[in-house]
This record gives sequence, C-alpha cells and structure tokens, in this order.
Amino acid sequence: MFENVVLPYTLKPYQVEAVEAFMKCRHGSVVLPTGTGKTSIGLECMRRANCRTAVLVHTEGLLLQWVKNLHEIGVWAGVYYGKKKSLGLVTVCIVNSVVINPKVLSRFDFVICDEYHHLGGETFSHLLPLLKAKPYFLGLTSCLQRGDGREALLKKVAPIIYTMPIHDAMEKDFITKIRIYTMKASMTNQERMYYDRYTKTIRQCFFSLRTINPARLTKMKNNPLALACLSAMAKRKMLLSDVADKKSKVHKITSFYPEHERILVFCESKNSANKIFKYLTKNGIKCGIYHSGLDSEYRRRALYQWKKNLTQVMIACRCLDEGIDVPQCRIGVIVASGSSNRQWIQRQGRLLRKRVDNTKGLLFIVYCEGTIESSYSDKLKTIIRTC
Repeated sequence: MFENVVLPYTLKPYQVEAVEAFMKCRHGSVVLPTGTGKTSIGLECMRRANCRTAVLVHTEGLLLQWVKNLHEIGVWAGVYYGKKKSLGLVTVCIVNSVVINPKVLSRFDFVICDEYHHLGGETFSHLLPLLKAKPYFLGLTSCLQRGDGREALLKKVAPIIYTMPIHDAMEKDFITKIRIYTMKASMTNQERMYYDRYTKTIRQCFFSLRTINPARLTKMKNNPLALACLSAMAKRKMLLSDVADKKSKVHKITSFYPEHERILVFCESKNSANKIFKYLTKNGIKCGIYHSGLDSEYRRRALYQWKKNLTQVMIACRCLDEGIDVPQCRIGVIVASGSSNRQWIQRQGRLLRKRVDNTKGLLFIVYCEGTIESSYSDKLKTIIRTC
C-alpha cells in the first residue's frame, strides 16, 4: 500500500526511536516539544504500518497542513469535514465531524491523532474506546497534561511511549535555546480599580468554596458563588489582555528590530489582537493578524504574506498556539496569557525550531507588575527547565 513511499528527508535518531517504540507497542503517545518533527514521526509510522489510515485534527488549518505533507511524500489524502467528504486510503478528518459520525472510523485500521490532548475533553472522549480497539493508534502532542486532569483517560488508551523534555532537546541541540525578557506595562487608575475589584471577588469565592481549581468550579453549575468566581476570573483575564499600555510596549519591541526580522505576537483575546493590530498599523509597522474571528481565506493570505516577508509582525490568538507550521521566527512577544503549562509550552515552542545560523530565540513577556502576571517569566523559565 505504502511500500514505495519514501520520506524526502532522513529521520533524526530520536525520531527513529519514537517510531520503533510505536511499532513495538502499536498503541501509544509521543510527547515532544514543538519543532522536533512529530508529523514526520507520524508519517513514518503510517508508512511502516502500511494500512488504511485516518488522521484526526481539530482545525481546518491543521487539516490542510497534513494534506500538504502527505502530498509531498506522494500520498493522495482524502478529507472528511463539513461538506467536504472524500475518503481515501489516507483521510484527514476534523474531529468534530467524526464525533457526529464515528462510524467513519470503521474504515481505518490505523488512526493518528494530532494534538492528542484535546481528546480528553468531554465532547471528544467518547471516541476513545473506538480508538483503543484499533490495531494501531498514535497520539501526538507537545504536552499531554490537561487542566482538568483528564489526561489519565488518554494514557489508558495511548500510554506515553516516547518523550523528550524541552531542556533535554535544547541541550542536545535538537531545538534552539531561548532568552526570556520581561517588559512592565502600567495600569491606569481605572484599570487598577477594576483589577482589584475582580481579584477581591475571586479571593472571597475561593475562601468560601474552599477550592482554587477552575475545573472544579466549572462543575458547580448551580452554585452562584462558583459562577460569580468564574465570571470575575474571565473579566480579570480580559482586563489584563486589554491593558492600554501594553500596546505601546509591543510597539517599542517591534519597532526596535529591522523589517527582515519576523516577530510573532501572542494575544489572549481577539479583541486585544485587533486593538494591537490597529495600533501597530497606525504607527507604521507592517503586520498581519490571525485569529478564529477571521475567515479562512484572510488567515491563509495573512500567513502567506508573513512567510514571504511582506509583513514583519504576525499578531495571533490561540489558533496559532497549536499545530500550524509557521515560518522560522526567532522573536516572540506574549501579551498576557493563560496559565496552563501546555499553552506556555506551545507558545515558546514557536521559537524553538532550529535555524541555520544557530541564533537563540528571544521571548518578551509584556506584563503588569503587581498582578497575577508578575510570576509569568519565572513560570516559563521553570517549565523550560523541568518539562
């Protein structure tokens, strides 16, 4: 079936080890940092398993990327999502469509799930028994850990068979090293007033409910205190991402570097991404924007222009956290962020791809002093050192 397929590159020793571990177990997860070639591992496993294969992804962008990678090794891939349903020996499927019609998986003996951690969610986890019954199942992710602890379900179906911590990959020179810098932004009196108000509500609720775990709070659907706490947490998070002074700090960073240097700016919300995009554009910075509120053609064009150096800065929300291949970029800016380890790993991972000149990646964290953001840089350094 895939006997004549040849990968147009040589796998690195650790990739070969991951492939051989999978072929021995036939069910397992490979957990590797962004930029270490998890897709290549999946393609080689598919070639060796040599059977009908479904690739599960969570976004259209990631689907198109897998289709492209398969075409490059001479494999025509069908797609299964929305109104586009063309099944082949290899078919790339969006998980939402498979949830609606799980019987489609019966056609395949091998299933690869990219960004496997998502399958732990309640919406998708009922697919896990079907995947466990397959002759072959491979999960790929940069971090299997979930905030709700449901990674335990994932490990039962596909235990971790190969992993490499970020610091090990850096020390072995598989990915580049990163320097982390911080830049303080100031709150206006009004912003500080709202921040203190939300924080007071959150602390009071935590004390009364005797938990600080958002996942537990979410399960308390009929508890007014839990709902008030979650609402205050969401408002505080949005406030921090929209602090006015952060726009000027991002402009200061992006205007410092020459136009040939690509810069990736991560925002927490579409609203803050739009505001920073308008601010930078108004101040003469050539930039693009990429988030789920924009249609797919606009996003595709924005990414293409950035890859071709027609724009210097790409402003993105979470849809560039996962999976999508971005061009080599050594400078990143985080403007407020969620607190999950996986999100930190994915965002700094965008700067980890090895470069020809071996230059280090630079990551700037724009934060507000005297807030929950104050510990972000230390947290990221800890994650890189221990994950």
